[in-house]
Amino acid sequence: MPPRLAHVVLQTENIPRLRDWYNEVLGAHVVFEDEKIAFITYDHEHHRVAFLSAGMLREILGQDGQSAPAPSGIVTAGLNHFAYALNGMQELFDNYDRLKALGHLPYWCIDHGPSTAMYYHDPDGNSVEFQVDNFPTSEECTAYLRSPSFAQNPIGIEYDPEVKRKELRTGKRT
Repeated sequence: MPPRLAHVVLQTENIPRLRDWYNEVLGAHVVFEDEKIAFITYDHEHHRVAFLSAGMLREILGQDGQSAPAPSGIVTAGLNHFAYALNGMQELFDNYDRLKALGHLPYWCIDHGPSTAMYYHDPDGNSVEFQVDNFPTSEECTAYLRSPSFAQNPIGIEYDPEVKRKELRTGKRT
């Protein structure tokens, strides 16, 4: 079972308003921000709350324009997802196997850069992320969030969980 809740992601039409409110209420500070996404934290975790512009995921996933319907599983306002942190890739894939055996498959698998994640829907359609950090320390994750590499691609690269699991088992990229 996940040892801790990692972060919450909210979608909004006004990132600065929400960011400022949460920074004030939680005593948090910005780790990364551009016009489409912001990450804040108030403790040792590299980010506890993130804010997405309402149209960001549609744009990144190839949807054109604000009038296009959101892809399945992508909300346009409110809670986007909450995330549970696991203790390494083996645990992430053990969890994948456990959930797959129960008939639950992720709808999105992505290497975000600072973390690798699998997203699932609950019965009401809410998104739940299971993630592992890709760096040994929170400080290194934070440094990556502040890097030009992250700024160029703040969402990450999708992956096939079966291919990634095979790579982990063999130690070779396929």
